[in-house]
Amino acid sequence: MSMLKTLLANVLPKADKLRHDLDSQAKGLKHQLDHQAEALKSHLDSRVEQVTPGLDLNFREQGTRCVETLGQYFDPEVRGLSRLPSKGPYLLVGNHSGGAYTPDAWIFAAAFLRYWGMGAPLRPLAHNILFSIPAIGEVVRKLGCLPASPKNAAAALTRGEIVLVYPGGDYESQRPFLESHLIDFNNRKGFIRMALEVGVPVIPFVCHGSNETVITLTRGEQLAKATMLTKITRTKVLPLRLGFPFGVMPAGIPHMPLPSKITIEVGHPMAWEQFRAEDAQNEALVDELYKDITSTMQRTLHGLYVERPNPFARRKIRTLDPQHSPRPEAPKEALALQKRRSSAPIDLGQKRAQKSERAPSSRITAA
Repeated sequence: MSMLKTLLANVLPKADKLRHDLDSQAKGLKHQLDHQAEALKSHLDSRVEQVTPGLDLNFREQGTRCVETLGQYFDPEVRGLSRLPSKGPYLLVGNHSGGAYTPDAWIFAAAFLRYWGMGAPLRPLAHNILFSIPAIGEVVRKLGCLPASPKNAAAALTRGEIVLVYPGGDYESQRPFLESHLIDFNNRKGFIRMALEVGVPVIPFVCHGSNETVITLTRGEQLAKATMLTKITRTKVLPLRLGFPFGVMPAGIPHMPLPSKITIEVGHPMAWEQFRAEDAQNEALVDELYKDITSTMQRTLHGLYVERPNPFARRKIRTLDPQHSPRPEAPKEALALQKRRSSAPIDLGQKRAQKSERAPSSRITAA
Protein backbone atom coordinates (compact mmCIF):
# COMPACT_ATOMS: atom_id res chain seq x y z
CA MET A 1 0.00 0.00 0.00
CA SER A 2 2.83 2.37 0.87
CA MET A 3 4.46 1.59 -2.50
CA LEU A 4 1.20 2.41 -4.25
CA LYS A 5 0.93 5.72 -2.39
CA THR A 6 4.51 6.55 -3.29
CA LEU A 7 3.87 5.67 -6.94
CA LEU A 8 0.73 7.79 -7.05
CA ALA A 9 2.56 10.65 -5.36
CA ASN A 10 5.14 10.58 -8.13
CA VAL A 11 2.80 9.95 -11.07
CA LEU A 12 -0.11 12.30 -10.32
CA PRO A 13 1.90 15.55 -10.38
CA LYS A 14 3.46 14.49 -13.68
CA ALA A 15 0.01 13.64 -15.09
CA ASP A 16 -1.33 17.01 -13.97
CA LYS A 17 1.63 18.77 -15.55
CA LEU A 18 1.17 16.82 -18.78
CA ARG A 19 -2.54 17.67 -18.87
CA HIS A 20 -1.75 21.33 -18.19
CA ASP A 21 0.83 21.35 -20.99
CA LEU A 22 -1.60 19.73 -23.42
CA ASP A 23 -4.33 22.21 -22.49
CA SER A 24 -1.93 25.11 -23.03
CA GLN A 25 -0.87 23.75 -26.40
CA ALA A 26 -4.49 23.21 -27.42
CA LYS A 27 -5.42 26.77 -26.40
CA GLY A 28 -2.41 28.14 -28.23
CA LEU A 29 -3.30 26.19 -31.36
CA LYS A 30 -6.91 27.34 -31.15
CA HIS A 31 -5.81 30.95 -30.71
CA GLN A 32 -3.51 30.63 -33.73
CA LEU A 33 -6.24 29.07 -35.86
CA ASP A 34 -8.74 31.73 -34.77
CA HIS A 35 -6.26 34.45 -35.70
CA GLN A 36 -5.63 32.90 -39.13
CA ALA A 37 -9.37 32.40 -39.72
CA GLU A 38 -10.08 36.02 -38.80
CA ALA A 39 -7.33 37.23 -41.14
CA LEU A 40 -8.73 35.13 -43.99
CA LYS A 41 -12.24 36.38 -43.28
CA SER A 42 -11.05 40.00 -43.39
CA HIS A 43 -9.26 39.30 -46.66
CA LEU A 44 -12.40 37.79 -48.23
CA ASP A 45 -14.58 40.62 -46.93
CA SER A 46 -12.22 43.20 -48.43
CA ARG A 47 -12.56 41.51 -51.83
CA VAL A 48 -16.34 41.78 -51.64
CA GLU A 49 -16.11 45.56 -51.36
CA GLN A 50 -13.54 45.98 -54.12
CA VAL A 51 -14.69 47.93 -57.17
CA THR A 52 -15.50 45.59 -60.06
CA PRO A 53 -17.45 46.09 -63.31
CA GLY A 54 -21.13 46.93 -62.89
CA LEU A 55 -24.14 45.72 -64.84
CA ASP A 56 -23.34 44.87 -68.46
CA LEU A 57 -26.49 44.42 -70.60
CA ASN A 58 -24.67 42.57 -73.40
CA PHE A 59 -23.10 40.22 -70.88
CA ARG A 60 -26.52 39.73 -69.25
CA GLU A 61 -27.98 38.73 -72.63
CA GLN A 62 -25.19 36.21 -73.16
CA GLY A 63 -25.67 34.82 -69.65
CA THR A 64 -29.41 34.52 -70.17
CA ARG A 65 -28.92 32.55 -73.39
CA CYS A 66 -26.43 30.29 -71.65
CA VAL A 67 -28.85 29.58 -68.79
CA GLU A 68 -31.69 28.94 -71.24
CA THR A 69 -29.55 26.42 -73.15
CA LEU A 70 -28.01 24.54 -70.22
CA GLY A 71 -31.18 24.82 -68.15
CA GLN A 72 -33.10 22.63 -70.60
CA TYR A 73 -31.58 19.71 -68.72
CA PHE A 74 -34.08 20.55 -65.96
CA ASP A 75 -37.07 21.07 -68.32
CA PRO A 76 -37.80 24.47 -66.65
CA GLU A 77 -41.27 25.96 -66.43
CA VAL A 78 -41.74 29.48 -65.02
CA ARG A 79 -45.31 30.65 -64.45
CA GLY A 80 -46.95 33.92 -63.54
CA LEU A 81 -44.40 36.51 -64.68
CA SER A 82 -47.30 38.60 -66.01
CA ARG A 83 -48.43 39.09 -62.41
CA LEU A 84 -45.38 41.20 -61.62
CA PRO A 85 -45.49 45.01 -61.82
CA SER A 86 -43.88 46.45 -64.94
CA LYS A 87 -41.42 48.44 -62.83
CA GLY A 88 -40.00 48.60 -59.32
CA PRO A 89 -39.38 48.98 -56.60
CA TYR A 90 -40.54 45.70 -55.08
CA LEU A 91 -39.07 42.72 -53.29
CA LEU A 92 -39.14 39.25 -54.85
CA VAL A 93 -38.93 36.50 -52.20
CA GLY A 94 -38.24 32.90 -53.18
CA ASN A 95 -37.33 29.50 -51.76
CA HIS A 96 -33.90 28.17 -52.66
CA SER A 97 -32.96 24.52 -53.10
CA GLY A 98 -30.28 22.18 -54.32
CA GLY A 99 -27.15 24.17 -53.56
CA ALA A 100 -24.53 25.63 -55.88
CA TYR A 101 -24.95 23.22 -58.80
CA THR A 102 -28.72 23.61 -59.14
CA PRO A 103 -29.54 26.72 -61.20
CA ASP A 104 -33.02 27.44 -59.83
CA ALA A 105 -32.10 31.08 -59.15
CA TRP A 106 -30.50 31.51 -62.58
CA ILE A 107 -33.50 29.87 -64.31
CA PHE A 108 -35.91 32.30 -62.66
CA ALA A 109 -33.70 35.33 -63.36
CA ALA A 110 -33.29 34.32 -67.02
CA ALA A 111 -37.05 33.87 -67.46
CA PHE A 112 -37.69 37.21 -65.76
CA LEU A 113 -35.23 39.05 -68.01
CA ARG A 114 -36.50 37.35 -71.15
CA TYR A 115 -40.05 38.45 -70.26
CA TRP A 116 -39.33 42.01 -69.05
CA GLY A 117 -36.18 42.75 -71.05
CA MET A 118 -32.45 42.75 -70.32
CA GLY A 119 -32.65 46.32 -69.08
CA ALA A 120 -35.10 45.47 -66.30
CA PRO A 121 -33.61 46.69 -62.98
CA LEU A 122 -33.45 43.21 -61.46
CA ARG A 123 -30.94 42.97 -58.61
CA PRO A 124 -30.50 39.43 -57.24
CA LEU A 125 -28.75 39.21 -53.89
CA ALA A 126 -25.94 36.63 -53.86
CA HIS A 127 -23.74 35.15 -51.14
CA ASN A 128 -20.62 37.14 -50.29
CA ILE A 129 -18.39 34.17 -51.04
CA LEU A 130 -19.17 34.54 -54.76
CA PHE A 131 -17.93 38.13 -54.75
CA SER A 132 -14.77 37.22 -52.82
CA ILE A 133 -13.51 35.14 -55.77
CA PRO A 134 -12.22 37.71 -58.30
CA ALA A 135 -13.26 35.99 -61.56
CA ILE A 136 -16.66 34.88 -60.28
CA GLY A 137 -17.25 38.19 -58.51
CA GLU A 138 -16.77 40.06 -61.77
CA VAL A 139 -19.21 37.77 -63.58
CA VAL A 140 -22.03 38.06 -61.02
CA ARG A 141 -21.65 41.85 -60.82
CA LYS A 142 -21.87 42.16 -64.60
CA LEU A 143 -25.08 40.13 -64.41
CA GLY A 144 -26.50 42.69 -61.97
CA CYS A 145 -26.10 40.79 -58.68
CA LEU A 146 -25.35 42.49 -55.36
CA PRO A 147 -23.64 41.12 -52.23
CA ALA A 148 -26.42 40.03 -49.89
CA SER A 149 -26.81 42.61 -47.13
CA PRO A 150 -29.66 44.76 -45.80
CA LYS A 151 -27.69 47.88 -46.75
CA ASN A 152 -27.32 46.86 -50.40
CA ALA A 153 -30.92 45.70 -50.67
CA ALA A 154 -32.35 48.87 -49.11
CA ALA A 155 -30.20 51.06 -51.37
CA ALA A 156 -31.36 49.18 -54.49
CA LEU A 157 -35.03 49.47 -53.48
CA THR A 158 -34.59 53.17 -52.75
CA ARG A 159 -33.24 53.57 -56.30
CA GLY A 160 -36.47 52.02 -57.60
CA GLU A 161 -34.94 48.65 -58.49
CA ILE A 162 -36.32 45.11 -58.10
CA VAL A 163 -34.52 43.07 -55.47
CA LEU A 164 -34.57 39.27 -55.56
CA VAL A 165 -33.82 37.62 -52.23
CA TYR A 166 -33.71 34.07 -50.89
CA PRO A 167 -34.10 34.53 -47.11
CA GLY A 168 -33.38 30.87 -46.36
CA GLY A 169 -29.94 31.21 -47.96
CA ASP A 170 -27.55 28.30 -47.55
CA TYR A 171 -29.62 26.88 -44.68
CA GLU A 172 -32.63 26.27 -46.91
CA SER A 173 -30.77 25.45 -50.12
CA GLN A 174 -28.79 22.72 -48.32
CA ARG A 175 -31.75 21.16 -46.53
CA PRO A 176 -31.96 17.35 -46.43
CA PHE A 177 -33.65 15.50 -49.29
CA LEU A 178 -36.51 14.36 -47.03
CA GLU A 179 -37.39 18.03 -46.35
CA SER A 180 -37.75 18.91 -50.03
CA HIS A 181 -41.45 19.69 -49.60
CA LEU A 182 -40.88 22.34 -46.91
CA ILE A 183 -40.40 26.11 -46.98
CA ASP A 184 -37.75 26.81 -44.34
CA PHE A 185 -36.26 30.29 -43.97
CA ASN A 186 -34.72 29.36 -40.60
CA ASN A 187 -36.78 32.11 -38.94
CA ARG A 188 -34.94 34.86 -40.87
CA LYS A 189 -37.16 37.94 -40.96
CA GLY A 190 -34.80 40.74 -42.00
CA PHE A 191 -36.39 40.97 -45.44
CA ILE A 192 -39.75 41.76 -43.83
CA ARG A 193 -38.35 44.57 -41.71
CA MET A 194 -36.53 46.00 -44.72
CA ALA A 195 -39.67 45.92 -46.90
CA LEU A 196 -41.66 47.69 -44.20
CA GLU A 197 -38.97 50.32 -43.60
CA VAL A 198 -38.54 51.12 -47.30
CA GLY A 199 -42.26 50.73 -48.02
CA VAL A 200 -42.25 48.34 -51.00
CA PRO A 201 -44.51 45.43 -52.05
CA VAL A 202 -43.37 41.88 -51.28
CA ILE A 203 -44.08 39.26 -53.95
CA PRO A 204 -43.34 35.57 -53.29
CA PHE A 205 -42.40 32.96 -55.87
CA VAL A 206 -42.05 29.24 -55.26
CA CYS A 207 -39.75 26.67 -56.85
CA HIS A 208 -40.58 22.96 -57.04
CA GLY A 209 -38.22 20.16 -58.02
CA SER A 210 -34.84 21.79 -57.46
CA ASN A 211 -34.14 20.08 -54.13
CA GLU A 212 -34.52 16.72 -55.86
CA THR A 213 -31.55 17.42 -58.14
CA VAL A 214 -29.21 16.31 -55.35
CA ILE A 215 -29.62 13.91 -52.43
CA THR A 216 -28.49 15.87 -49.36
CA LEU A 217 -28.10 13.67 -46.30
CA THR A 218 -27.43 16.35 -43.68
CA ARG A 219 -26.80 20.10 -43.54
CA GLY A 220 -23.54 19.54 -41.68
CA GLU A 221 -23.83 22.48 -39.29
CA GLN A 222 -21.44 20.92 -36.76
CA LEU A 223 -19.01 20.05 -39.56
CA ALA A 224 -19.02 23.68 -40.70
CA LYS A 225 -18.09 24.80 -37.19
CA ALA A 226 -15.40 22.13 -36.83
CA THR A 227 -13.73 23.15 -40.09
CA MET A 228 -14.01 26.87 -39.14
CA LEU A 229 -16.03 27.52 -42.29
CA THR A 230 -18.60 29.35 -40.16
CA LYS A 231 -15.92 31.67 -38.77
CA ILE A 232 -14.25 32.39 -42.12
CA THR A 233 -17.40 32.91 -44.19
CA ARG A 234 -21.09 33.50 -43.48
CA THR A 235 -21.75 29.89 -44.48
CA LYS A 236 -23.26 27.99 -41.56
CA VAL A 237 -23.51 24.57 -43.23
CA LEU A 238 -21.22 22.01 -44.86
CA PRO A 239 -23.64 19.34 -46.11
CA LEU A 240 -22.90 15.75 -46.92
CA ARG A 241 -24.44 14.51 -50.16
CA LEU A 242 -24.94 11.38 -52.14
CA GLY A 243 -23.79 12.42 -55.58
CA PHE A 244 -22.63 10.94 -58.86
CA PRO A 245 -19.92 9.76 -59.41
CA PHE A 246 -18.18 9.99 -56.00
CA GLY A 247 -20.84 8.70 -53.60
CA VAL A 248 -21.06 10.43 -50.21
CA MET A 249 -19.16 13.72 -50.37
CA PRO A 250 -19.15 17.20 -48.82
CA ALA A 251 -20.52 20.22 -50.65
CA GLY A 252 -18.12 21.97 -52.98
CA ILE A 253 -17.03 18.87 -54.87
CA PRO A 254 -18.44 19.06 -58.42
CA HIS A 255 -21.19 16.56 -59.11
CA MET A 256 -23.79 15.84 -61.77
CA PRO A 257 -27.24 17.08 -60.66
CA LEU A 258 -30.16 14.73 -61.17
CA PRO A 259 -32.51 15.69 -64.04
CA SER A 260 -35.43 16.82 -61.88
CA LYS A 261 -37.95 19.11 -63.59
CA ILE A 262 -37.88 22.62 -62.10
CA THR A 263 -41.21 24.47 -61.94
CA ILE A 264 -41.39 28.03 -60.59
CA GLU A 265 -44.65 29.83 -59.86
CA VAL A 266 -44.99 33.55 -59.10
CA GLY A 267 -47.61 34.53 -56.56
CA HIS A 268 -49.60 37.69 -55.85
CA PRO A 269 -48.17 40.59 -53.82
CA MET A 270 -48.67 40.05 -50.10
CA ALA A 271 -51.59 42.08 -48.72
CA TRP A 272 -49.39 44.27 -46.52
CA GLU A 273 -50.34 47.70 -47.85
CA GLN A 274 -51.62 48.92 -44.48
CA PHE A 275 -48.34 48.40 -42.67
CA ARG A 276 -45.85 51.23 -42.19
CA ALA A 277 -42.15 51.71 -41.48
CA GLU A 278 -42.67 51.92 -37.72
CA ASP A 279 -44.21 48.43 -37.76
CA ALA A 280 -40.77 47.00 -38.54
CA GLN A 281 -39.88 47.53 -34.86
CA ASN A 282 -42.84 45.50 -33.63
CA GLU A 283 -41.44 41.99 -33.31
CA ALA A 284 -44.79 40.32 -32.70
CA LEU A 285 -46.19 41.91 -35.85
CA VAL A 286 -43.13 40.89 -37.89
CA ASP A 287 -43.57 37.35 -36.59
CA GLU A 288 -47.12 37.30 -37.90
CA LEU A 289 -46.02 38.59 -41.32
CA TYR A 290 -43.34 35.90 -41.40
CA LYS A 291 -45.99 33.24 -40.75
CA ASP A 292 -48.18 34.86 -43.40
CA ILE A 293 -45.65 34.70 -46.24
CA THR A 294 -44.15 31.30 -45.36
CA SER A 295 -47.60 29.69 -45.04
CA THR A 296 -48.64 31.27 -48.36
CA MET A 297 -45.54 29.88 -50.07
CA GLN A 298 -46.01 26.50 -48.39
CA ARG A 299 -49.52 26.21 -49.83
CA THR A 300 -48.18 26.95 -53.30
CA LEU A 301 -45.37 24.41 -52.93
CA HIS A 302 -47.85 21.80 -51.71
CA GLY A 303 -50.05 22.46 -54.73
CA LEU A 304 -47.09 21.97 -57.07
CA TYR A 305 -46.28 18.64 -55.41
CA VAL A 306 -49.91 17.53 -55.71
CA GLU A 307 -49.86 18.50 -59.37
CA ARG A 308 -46.63 16.62 -60.03
CA PRO A 309 -45.70 14.23 -57.20
CA ASN A 310 -42.75 12.86 -59.18
CA PRO A 311 -40.34 15.73 -59.94
CA PHE A 312 -38.46 13.52 -62.40
CA ALA A 313 -41.50 13.12 -64.67
CA ARG A 314 -41.31 15.29 -67.80
CA ARG A 315 -44.43 16.67 -69.45
CA LYS A 316 -45.34 17.74 -72.95
CA ILE A 317 -48.14 20.04 -71.81
CA ARG A 318 -46.81 23.23 -70.23
CA THR A 319 -48.48 26.34 -68.88
CA LEU A 320 -47.44 29.91 -68.16
CA ASP A 321 -50.44 30.54 -65.92
CA PRO A 322 -50.20 30.19 -62.13
CA GLN A 323 -52.32 27.41 -60.70
CA HIS A 324 -51.51 27.20 -57.00
CA SER A 325 -51.08 30.79 -55.79
CA PRO A 326 -54.39 32.34 -54.67
CA ARG A 327 -54.42 36.02 -53.78
CA PRO A 328 -53.33 36.43 -50.13
CA GLU A 329 -55.72 37.95 -47.64
CA ALA A 330 -54.74 40.70 -45.22
CA PRO A 331 -53.21 39.06 -42.10
CA LYS A 332 -55.79 39.75 -39.39
CA GLU A 333 -53.47 38.97 -36.47
CA ALA A 334 -50.83 41.41 -37.71
CA LEU A 335 -53.44 44.12 -38.30
CA ALA A 336 -54.72 43.63 -34.76
CA LEU A 337 -51.17 44.01 -33.43
CA GLN A 338 -50.73 47.18 -35.47
CA LYS A 339 -53.80 48.77 -33.90
CA ARG A 340 -52.52 47.89 -30.42
CA ARG A 341 -48.96 49.04 -31.14
CA SER A 342 -48.73 51.41 -28.20
CA SER A 343 -49.80 48.94 -25.55
CA ALA A 344 -47.38 46.52 -23.90
CA PRO A 345 -46.49 43.74 -24.26
CA ILE A 346 -47.16 43.86 -28.01
CA ASP A 347 -43.87 45.52 -28.93
CA LEU A 348 -41.54 42.85 -27.60
CA GLY A 349 -38.39 44.81 -28.49
CA GLN A 350 -39.52 47.75 -26.34
CA LYS A 351 -40.54 45.37 -23.57
CA ARG A 352 -37.09 43.78 -23.46
CA ALA A 353 -35.40 47.20 -23.44
CA GLN A 354 -37.55 48.32 -20.52
CA LYS A 355 -36.83 45.10 -18.67
CA SER A 356 -33.07 45.54 -19.08
CA GLU A 357 -33.28 49.05 -17.57
CA ARG A 358 -35.34 47.92 -14.58
CA ALA A 359 -33.63 48.01 -11.18
CA PRO A 360 -32.93 44.61 -9.56
CA SER A 361 -35.71 43.31 -7.37
CA SER A 362 -35.20 43.70 -3.63
CA ARG A 363 -37.56 40.85 -2.81
CA ILE A 364 -35.94 38.14 -0.71
CA THR A 365 -36.99 34.60 -1.43
CA ALA A 366 -36.86 31.84 1.13
CA ALA A 367 -34.11 29.32 0.70
